[in-house]
Parts: sequence; structure tokens; C-alpha cells
Amino acid sequence: MRSALKRIPEAEGTAWLDTHLADSVAPPLDAPWILDTDTTIKPLYGHQEGAVIGYNPKKPGRPSHAYHSYLMAGLRQVLGVEVCPGNEHSAKHAQPGLLKALNALPPERKPKLVRGDNAFGNDPLMMALEERRQPYLFKLKLSKNVKRHIGSLFRQSGWTDAGQGWEGKDGELALTGWQEKRRVVVLRRRGRPQGRQGHYRLRVRGSGDQHRLRRAQSCATLP
Repeated sequence: MRSALKRIPEAEGTAWLDTHLADSVAPPLDAPWILDTDTTIKPLYGHQEGAVIGYNPKKPGRPSHAYHSYLMAGLRQVLGVEVCPGNEHSAKHAQPGLLKALNALPPERKPKLVRGDNAFGNDPLMMALEERRQPYLFKLKLSKNVKRHIGSLFRQSGWTDAGQGWEGKDGELALTGWQEKRRVVVLRRRGRPQGRQGHYRLRVRGSGDQHRLRRAQSCATLP
């Protein structure tokens, strides 16, 4: 089997495999769906192609592969996986595979939303999605400017019930490195007493509405 696979040209073999994989996952895409992006680090042992030392939270210092996966949310159906060396774990290395997966879909089967964590909230990727008119929703890192923006929203009224105890409010924000302003949505809810893991208090000076939050989450989305 290995000898037979070696005789197949890589580009032609990959195109053939991608076509059949796409056919196997196509039927559920007729319904509205969300595309999730995820990166998994797989530690490696022995000598393997692409085994490079990089970010490895479970086995620091051990070579690894970075698996960039593109999945159908809810079903967790995998649309594609890019296997990269262990030092290519960042969102910029996931971007080519993500755009490739989107470009391969006909308009009627494209996702209603592309969703990812704060690593994907970077200007090059958001611009690429905006050029394709593809809606997206990414978390933002709680930098000083983001915290300042959250604080300014906390001083304002007009928060909207977002369900399950959450309130939401949106605004516009231009972070360093962004070429234009983008819509930012902040969610808040009252949390449990301070001291539990994952909970913190966000204090806003001049505001009488002090919320103990389980999470203050900022996300960027296409207008």
C-alpha cells in the first residue's frame, strides 16, 4: 500500500482525496450552519516528518504537529484538516486552509458564520473574510484598548437581553493593526461570588451598576 501511494503525484492525489471528502460531507451543508476553527497540538515521538519543537502546552520541549481543523459546529463534522509542523500553530498558519475550505463551497452551502477564538481576531484574516462577504465572529484578546472599550460600554444604558442571564451591547472599535473600525459585541452577566476559578470583578468608575462577571467577552463580527 505504501509503495502504491508513493507512486501517486502529491498534488493530484490530494485533489482526488479532497473531492471525495467534500462529497461525503456535502449533504448537511444545505441547512444553515456555523464553521468552527480549532488548532490541536499533537506531541510526537521518534523521527517523523514535520516534527518540530514549538508551542506544546502538555509536553514542553517535545516535537509536535499542529492540526488546524475546520468543523461544522454542533455535529463536529470535519470539513478539513491541515497538518503543519509544530512551530506553525498560530492563526496565520490556519488561514490558508480556512480560506481554501470556504472557496471550495458553492454560495448556497457557505456557512452563516465563521467562528474562532481570540487568535483569529487579526486584521489579515478578517479582511480576507470581508472581501468574501463572509460573516464571522471572533473573540478579542482583553488588551488595554479592549478593556477601555468595555469600560465605556458599562457606563452606558441600553443593554439588550441576550438570553440565559446574559446582556449584550455593541459598538465600534479600531485596534492597533486594524485598518478600519469594526463592530464589537460585549456580553456580560452576574456571576457567582468572587474567588471561584474563572470569575472576576470588573469595576467601572462612575458607574453605579457594578457587575461581578463570570466573563466579559468581546467579539468582532461583520456589520
